Amino acid sequence: MRLSWVCLLFWSNLSYVAGLSRVVPRRPKLLPVRAAVHHHLYNQPQATKPMFSKTEFIAQVPLILLYWAVFGPLNALIKTLFRRNSEQEWLSSSAVYSDIKGADCIVTGSNTGIGFETALELAMRGGSVVLACRSQQKGEEAAKRVNALCNAKGGKGQAKWMELDLSKLTSVLAFCNEYRQQVGSLDIIVNNAGVNTKGTTSDGLNESFQINYLGHYLLTRKLLPLLCGISSSSDSKDSQSTEYLKISRVINLSSVMHHTGGVDFAACAYGSGNTSSYDDSKLYMNLLTMELNSRYGYSTTTAGIENQHTRRILAVSVNPGEKCFFHNHHIN
Repeated sequence: MRLSWVCLLFWSNLSYVAGLSRVVPRRPKLLPVRAAVHHHLYNQPQATKPMFSKTEFIAQVPLILLYWAVFGPLNALIKTLFRRNSEQEWLSSSAVYSDIKGADCIVTGSNTGIGFETALELAMRGGSVVLACRSQQKGEEAAKRVNALCNAKGGKGQAKWMELDLSKLTSVLAFCNEYRQQVGSLDIIVNNAGVNTKGTTSDGLNESFQINYLGHYLLTRKLLPLLCGISSSSDSKDSQSTEYLKISRVINLSSVMHHTGGVDFAACAYGSGNTSSYDDSKLYMNLLTMELNSRYGYSTTTAGIENQHTRRILAVSVNPGEKCFFHNHHIN
């Protein structure tokens, strides 16, 4: 059944693209950048005119709109049906509702939006969740809402607020020290908080890059001993949770915009590059994910982290704009 949906989806996309290629024929002229490349490689004359003139394009607009009107809704309908079928399979899977009773979790930026829903889901499954937020009022209100919903719906976990301002590196360090003193163990961290601004932090760094990436990097780096180590609090967790938590989780929120991010670290940190600081931060979140898996994902070696007991780390980058119920796909 699924294969038939995929074939139908492929056919609709192919028809759509093929139709557009017939509607707007490409002329043998090149855009400026491609023209320069062809001139350099093949010694061909440069053609800087567009592929088709404005008059030709306007003449084809009715046909383009007709193709969009026919194949656009059909394509959207097939994708919706296919996605709904996929979600139903995940929802019917017992692994989606795995019990993580006793798991210690951190979710940044969890007073609202995706962060709040993630914290609620973890608490419903039995996790002890720390809402790491900047605002005390909003954080405490969100924690009360999570606890109230857990009590009303039979959830096994709980939530509390702890102050974390990712725009101040001193606040990140203070949070790590307070967390180690109050909790002392960590099984799941969701680096969710993010902004898309162009300001400068008190540390003199680009605001988007520091909040989205640098703050989360420092947070994860300082808590690595807890992620790699199995603390004494694991003794209070049941056998199912203990088996589940043999591997700690680091969930980094990325974005499809990472494709246009830059790799010049200095330019990204100070916002002096030609690329978007938001895009830069999401690219670096993916690089952090890859490096965590490379160093701690395949063995229990601590790589210089002093801890008697060690465990592997599973790091995952997720794009919430692409996946519904992204935590159902990746927390497990």
